[in-house]
Amino acid sequence: EILRDAGLPVDPLVDRGQVLREVAPWADEAALAGLDTFISRLKVGLGVGTEAVAADPEAGPFARAFVAYERGLAARGGLDFDDLIIRAIAVLTSRPAVLSRWRERCLQLLVDEVQDVDERQLDLALLLAAPANRIFLVGDDDQSIYGWRLADVKCSVYRQGASNLQVGPLSPGRRSASPRTPRWPAPSRTSGCSPA
Repeated sequence: EILRDAGLPVDPLVDRGQVLREVAPWADEAALAGLDTFISRLKVGLGVGTEAVAADPEAGPFARAFVAYERGLAARGGLDFDDLIIRAIAVLTSRPAVLSRWRERCLQLLVDEVQDVDERQLDLALLLAAPANRIFLVGDDDQSIYGWRLADVKCSVYRQGASNLQVGPLSPGRRSASPRTPRWPAPSRTSGCSPA
């Protein structure tokens, strides 16, 4: 919706798996899953573009598949899910009027299953919530299932300087027998991340 509000096209939304099967016919299901993660890591995690990868004379098969995939997206005139997030952040950070309009629409944010968002998705939520930072994050790091899709909210929250989070224990529910005390963010736990 952010892109549409800014007057930018979002259609067609392309199925990554379909494009990957076309540009990497050599890939079996395991390789396709690996390519999917690899592409997200380049686009979302590292912000790498096709030009840098295409110029590398020693690019391996996954890197070449990334270039072919991005060209396939461009040929279709489409976007994938990662593009929606990356471009929404780019629009919000480069167009103050759009950012202001969306912040007015998002005076309070709830992000459920936050343990399954990637760094850019959390960046988007925190960007929208600023400067009031009326954002409520709900998650359980013991139930994270999208690590293979770059989900790592612990690093993201620390990197964003949100180390002043208030953490509350989960109360008993139908899937838990007793109250638990969250393990995160705990000073004794080392995850490779540290407060900014």
